[in-house]
Amino acid sequence: MQITRDGRWIHEGGEIKRAAMVKLFSSILWREGERYFLVTPVEKVGIQVEDVPFFFTALEVREGESGQELVFTSSTDDVVIASAEHRLRVEIDPDTDEPSPYLMVRYGMEGRLNRNVFYQLVDLAEERDGVFGVESCGQWFKIG
Repeated sequence: MQITRDGRWIHEGGEIKRAAMVKLFSSILWREGERYFLVTPVEKVGIQVEDVPFFFTALEVREGESGQELVFTSSTDDVVIASAEHRLRVEIDPDTDEPSPYLMVRYGMEGRLNRNVFYQLVDLAEERDGVFGVESCGQWFKIG
């Protein structure tokens, strides 16, 4: 089984199309070191992950107790608010200068933001001390 860079779950060469099945698998996904596993009380099965296991497809901006909150929803219906616990980071490919934005989800596992969600972040960005970033839950995240 594998998870592709764009968040598709593949089993025996075919994509798993049932959203409920993918959501179930994502709920038992664990990371140990650099490896990923599906873990049940009975067994532990390795899974190949091309980049990161989660893929964020939606962003909502709302006001919370600490000001602006950036609320991300993944293709597996995980809802994560960027915060000190759920850090947002952007890696730049040195060959192409293409950004790859990531958000911490749980248990050391991250999700990648799809391009449209990243562009929404760019629209929200402001400059502080010559650095572009966004704020969520009182935390500042550099995005460019």
